[in-house]
Amino acid sequence: MDASATTNTNWVASVKETMSPDNLMKKFDLTSDKLINIGLYLAAGFFAGFLLKKYAHFLFTVAMGVVILAVLHYSGFITVIINWDKLQALGIGPVPTLDATLVTLGWEWAKMNVAVVLSFIIGFLVGLKVG
Repeated sequence: MDASATTNTNWVASVKETMSPDNLMKKFDLTSDKLINIGLYLAAGFFAGFLLKKYAHFLFTVAMGVVILAVLHYSGFITVIINWDKLQALGIGPVPTLDATLVTLGWEWAKMNVAVVLSFIIGFLVGLKVG
């Protein structure tokens, strides 16, 4: 009986040691900054998913309105003129064009920060479920 009790105690102690926060942080190469980023992106994903679920109908209506305006502008029925000087005076600059370098930079960032991206995705899915 004493041998099995000692074996159980050693097993529990080894599990406690393996699952200790310090050992896990070393094993997964986590620092406090990375943990803060993971938590912030998890919360941001949750709020994005929650708000998308709550206001999807509104966002869809706005998107359809923008698409309709774009089609009308393209076909020549209306003319849309943006006064960039006034927008820049407000601190809003022109929207940058989406080129291959921007997409490549985003992909490289996502590959370097897999834990952060996964935490955002998990938070987003939980927010969609809760919302």
